[in-house]
Amino acid sequence: MKNTKVCDLWLALSFCIAILTPGVLMALRPLAGQPIIAPKVPPKADPLQGELQLVIQASDPPAVGAAGTSPAGTSSPGATSRVSRLSQINHSLNAAAQAWLGFRDGFEHSVGGRDALLALHSWLKIKVFNSSPSPLVVLGKNGWLYYTGNQAMEGYRGANPFTEDDLERLKIELESRRARLHQRGIAYLFVVPPDKQTMYPEFVPDRFTRVGPSRLAQLSAYLKTHSNLDILDLSLPLLAAKKHTQVYYQTDTHWNRIGAFIGYQQIMQRLQKFFPKLQCGSLSDYVLTTRIKSNGDLARLIGLENQLSEKVIYLNPRRQLAQNVDGLTWGYTQYEINTKGLAFTSASEGAVPRVVIFHDSFFESLAPLLAQHFQRVVYCWSEQEDMALLDREHPDLVIDECTERFLGDLIQ
Repeated sequence: MKNTKVCDLWLALSFCIAILTPGVLMALRPLAGQPIIAPKVPPKADPLQGELQLVIQASDPPAVGAAGTSPAGTSSPGATSRVSRLSQINHSLNAAAQAWLGFRDGFEHSVGGRDALLALHSWLKIKVFNSSPSPLVVLGKNGWLYYTGNQAMEGYRGANPFTEDDLERLKIELESRRARLHQRGIAYLFVVPPDKQTMYPEFVPDRFTRVGPSRLAQLSAYLKTHSNLDILDLSLPLLAAKKHTQVYYQTDTHWNRIGAFIGYQQIMQRLQKFFPKLQCGSLSDYVLTTRIKSNGDLARLIGLENQLSEKVIYLNPRRQLAQNVDGLTWGYTQYEINTKGLAFTSASEGAVPRVVIFHDSFFESLAPLLAQHFQRVVYCWSEQEDMALLDREHPDLVIDECTERFLGDLIQ
């Protein structure tokens, strides 16, 4: 209810702006790329209309007689004048109410208008008040944006550390996964891409002071002293690469194509222990092009996906070895594909016959790089292993990729 009232208040303000200064809406057109139109719409039942009608009724004078006459039936010139003025006021209020309802309906159905006003709202909050339009986004320094979901900022600060019991449970979970797979003759690799704020703390606002180590740092240190499980923490190689080039997006929560390539190289080096014939590619295998990227996920969260952009490097393979596959041809149903978040690739020249990869959104940039080395890959969007899928595929290799902020989900 509160959000509805805030939205209606904002719409009412926009309506007033549109009525008083028509030039404002014309100036907003470049923000959305299309004009704002409040089309004429037929009157319809609307909860707000009832509220406005109550206001109109409250302005009506008490009846003094039929047809505005005095009790004696004689007409009063003063009363007639007052009734006439009130009638004009009522007519104006009715017209305003209908205009407001038409404007609001047009606003709700005009994407260009809505997007333009929301973009203006976000832009003003950022530029005038230095305030984020979304609780899920922190405005960093020099135009950097940071994600707050999944307790990402608490994890960066070390404000929600793993307990000793949490760390032991994580160790047992990961060791159990490895043991189950090794019993089936399946190689296993657990990969952790770091969160953006771990990689670029220098642009995090000063109010986010660190009070302890991050969860990823805790887990890595715990496993080094309590287990022979060798997880692939990508923090150090990415921090080293960061000295020479940008490895994460400014307006998106993910690593960029160069950051993903660094992750790819580290994964390939680790997999060579299991598959010596694997040959890691180099940047010379790709044509590098620079483009302007907009529509970052953090920019979308604050309604400025079309206004905030950055220059990024794209990697275009000189030779395309892997192809996307329709999962239906491999015997999977559309329901399975949709519910499990499955995707499929095939590379006939790949050194590893069958691979299953459990992942989150960070793997989307990695997939095309790794796919060229695997003959048959099934990608499953999940932090939890699907044993039925593994029994069906009989893979030679399983990769678990889990971004830093999702580590706690492994023991939920």
